[in-house]
Amino acid sequence: MVKYHLATMKQKLTLTIEDALTEKMKIQAVLVKPSVSDITEELYKEYLDRQKKVKAKGRLKRQLAGIVSEN
Repeated sequence: MVKYHLATMKQKLTLTIEDALTEKMKIQAVLVKPSVSDITEELYKEYLDRQKKVKAKGRLKRQLAGIVSEN
């Protein structure tokens, strides 16, 4: 069986954040091993996942409100 690895495209991103936060993240990256970029990428993924859940919850509330108001 042949397995294929799909390459993930990466793009550089410039951020403007507090100096103290940048330094803390660099130290954390050295201690735990993932790079600051890896940590930032994971945070973006978590944020987007939370937003998707919030939107889904809002849709469900609207649907339930419609059902309740019909009865």
